[in-house]
Amino acid sequence: MDKTDISEMDTIVPIGPMESPESQPPTIKPKTTNNIKEYTKDALFKAASEGYVSQLDGLLEFLQRNEKKLIDFRESDGKTVLTKALLNLKDGKNDTIEFFIDTVEKNEDLKEFINAPFNNETDAEGQTALHIAIERRNLEYVKLLVEKGADLNAKASGPFFQRHYEGGFYFGELPLSLAACTNQPEIVSFLMNNPKNKADATAQDSRGNTVLHALVIATDKETENMTENTENITKLYDYILTEHYKSEKSKKSEKNQQDELESVETSDCQTLLNSYSNKSESEKTEVSYLESIENNKGLTPLKLAAKLGRFGMLKHIMNREFPHEETKLLSRKFTEWSYGPVHCSLYDISSIDTIKTDSVLDIILFRSKKPNRPQMLQIEPLRSLLYEIWNSYAYIIFWMNFGIYLIYLAIFTSVAFHRKDGEPPFAVENTPSDIFHCIGQIISVLGAILFLYKSIQNIKKHFLNKNRLLIDGFVELLFFLQASLLLVAVVLYLCGQEEYVGLLVLSLALAWVNTLYYSRGSKQLGIYNVMMQRMILGDLFQFLCIYSVLLFGFSAAVVALMDDRLVPKKNITTSTLIPDKCGKPSYSEFRFTLMEMFKFTIGMGNLEFTDDVEYKQVFYILLVGYVVLTYILMLNMLIALMGNTVENIMDQSKNIWYLQRAFATLDMERSLPVWLRRKLHFSRLGPKCYEKNEDKNKDPSFFRVIEKDWKKWKSGLRKQLKENPVKTVQKRKFYSHH
Repeated sequence: MDKTDISEMDTIVPIGPMESPESQPPTIKPKTTNNIKEYTKDALFKAASEGYVSQLDGLLEFLQRNEKKLIDFRESDGKTVLTKALLNLKDGKNDTIEFFIDTVEKNEDLKEFINAPFNNETDAEGQTALHIAIERRNLEYVKLLVEKGADLNAKASGPFFQRHYEGGFYFGELPLSLAACTNQPEIVSFLMNNPKNKADATAQDSRGNTVLHALVIATDKETENMTENTENITKLYDYILTEHYKSEKSKKSEKNQQDELESVETSDCQTLLNSYSNKSESEKTEVSYLESIENNKGLTPLKLAAKLGRFGMLKHIMNREFPHEETKLLSRKFTEWSYGPVHCSLYDISSIDTIKTDSVLDIILFRSKKPNRPQMLQIEPLRSLLYEIWNSYAYIIFWMNFGIYLIYLAIFTSVAFHRKDGEPPFAVENTPSDIFHCIGQIISVLGAILFLYKSIQNIKKHFLNKNRLLIDGFVELLFFLQASLLLVAVVLYLCGQEEYVGLLVLSLALAWVNTLYYSRGSKQLGIYNVMMQRMILGDLFQFLCIYSVLLFGFSAAVVALMDDRLVPKKNITTSTLIPDKCGKPSYSEFRFTLMEMFKFTIGMGNLEFTDDVEYKQVFYILLVGYVVLTYILMLNMLIALMGNTVENIMDQSKNIWYLQRAFATLDMERSLPVWLRRKLHFSRLGPKCYEKNEDKNKDPSFFRVIEKDWKKWKSGLRKQLKENPVKTVQKRKFYSHH
C-alpha cells in the first residue's frame, strides 16, 4: 500500500497534560558574572516555553565553566528544557529546540538528553521528546530527533497512557504505535523506513501489545457501518503489515528462500495456495509473523478484535485480500472464480475454526462479553462456517440430545406421578414396579447432577450480566434451579420430610419449561422463544416490580382497615368473632387479602364485603383505586409495551437466536473426542481448494464460500484462481454455502 493512499485525520489527540499560561514560570533574567551569564532553571524553562534563542546567549560557556549538564535542569516531573520547548510550539516551530540539541551535542551525552523520560511523579511517566513531537504531528522535529539518536522503543507507560484510565489515551506506549493510532501515515512511513534507525514493528509494550494490537484497540466499537476513523486505521494496519513483510523479505539471503519468493511472483495463485496449504504452522507464522504475535493474554490482533467486539477491524482482517503478487501471501481471502455478481472466495481459517479452543469463534462465543457478538457472527467466513457445521452433523447430535432429554423427562414425570404416600424414605420392595421406580429415581437424580454441573460451569465461565441473560443465561439459570430443587428434594426425602413433594413438583415444572431450550433448533420457534425471554426480562420484569409495590401497599391498607374493625368495642361481644373462629377467611388475613387483590388485577375479584365493615367508603375507595391503577392502567400498558417490543426487536431476536444456535453447536462439538472432531472437520471442509492436498491429519487451511455481490460484479476487479466455475460447483456443491 502506498502511503499516499492513506487519508489523514484532522483531529489531534491530546497526549498528557497540556501547558497553560498559568503554569509558566515567572520572568527571571539570567545573572551576569564576568561577562558570562548565569542561568537558573526558571530562566531556561522560560526561554524554552517562549521560544526565544536570544535569551540563551552564552549558555554553552555557562555550562562548561560550571561543569554542568543541561539535562540536570529538570522539573519535578522529569521534564527537560527540550520537552518543554516541544510542548510550546508556535505555528509548528520553536527555535530553541535546535539550539538546545546543538548545545548538548558539544558538551554532554546527546542521547541521554533526547531520551530523558518523564518520571513517576506524573501521569505521563515514560514519555520522551519523541512522543511529544509525534503527538504534535511535527514530522520535521521527529526526523531531527531520530537523526540525533532518539530511542524508537521508549515506552510511555504512565497511568495517562493506560487503558481504562479516565480521560487518558492508550496507544501502545511506543512511538510507532502513537503515530499509527493518531493517524499520521507520513510519520509511520518515516519511522519504519528511515535508513539510520528503523522502528521495530514487532516491539511490544508492557501489556505485550504490538502496534497492530494498539490499532485494533483504537478502532471504534461500531456494529455494522465502518466509521471514518476505522477506515483510516485499517489502511494503516495494512500498510504496517505489508511494510514489515517487505522489510523481512529483503533480509532473507538464502538461495532457497529467494527462489520461493521469485516463484510467488511468477507462478499462478493456485500454485501459491497449494504451497501455502502444505506449509507447517511455524512456516505459516513466518509469512505473517507480525500478525501472529500474541500479547500477554495470548491474543493476536485478530483475536483481540474478536474479544473487544471491534466489528469493523474484525471484518477487515478476515476479508483482507491484497491484489499485488508481492504481498499476496498476506491475504486471508482469495477469489477462486467469479461469474457476474457470483464469486467463490477461499478464506483462511487457520485461527478461526473451532478445531482449537482459542479460535476466533471460541473467543466470540465464550470469552467475549460484548453485546455485538450476534453481528460479528454474520461476518464471513464465520457465518458460513457455522452454517456448515450445523448442516453437516451438528443438527443430528442436537436432535439426538433432544430425544435423550425427552426420555429423561418421561422417566422424571413417571417418578413424580407414582410417588408413595406416607412418611419417607420408603423401602424398596422386591416387585417390578418398585424396582423400576427406584431405577427411575436414580436416573432422575443423576440427570439433575449433570445439569447442575453443566450450569455451574457455564455460569462460572460467563458472568451473567444483562446481555448474557438475554442471550443464553436465562436457560442456564432455569436448568440450575431445576437441578437444585430436585437435589434439595432428595435431601428432604432422605431426612423423612414430606415437604420434599413441593420441591419435587416445582423441579418437574421447570424440567418441562426447559424443553424450550431445544426450540433453537427451529428458526421460527427459536426466534419466538428469544422474544419471550426478552419480554420476560424487560417489560414483564419492570411491570412486576411496580405491581408488587402496589399489591403489597393496597393489601396492607385493607388489612389495617379490617384490623380496626375487629378491635373490641363496648357493645361487642366475643360472638362477633365467630366467623373468624370458624376458619372462614376474611380481609383481616394478609395472605387472603393478597390473593383477593390479585384477582382484581385480572378482572376476577369480588367487590362484595360484609355489612359490618365500619368504614365502607374507605374500603370502596381503596379497591376502586387499586383496580384503576392495576387492571385498567398497568395491565393495558404492559400489553401495549409488549406489542411495541415485538416490533422493535424482531431483527435483534433473529441475531440472538443465531448466536444461541452457535452456542449449542460449539458446546456439542466440544463434547466430542478430539479425533472424532478432526475427522468430522475434514469431511466437512474436505474440498478446501487444493485437490493435491490429501493429508487428513492436517487441519483445514481454507474454507470455500460462494457469495453474490452486485457491487463487485465485474470479474476483472479481482484476481481469479480459476477460469471455469462450473466444475468446482458440481464437485463441491454439498460444501459450498449459497
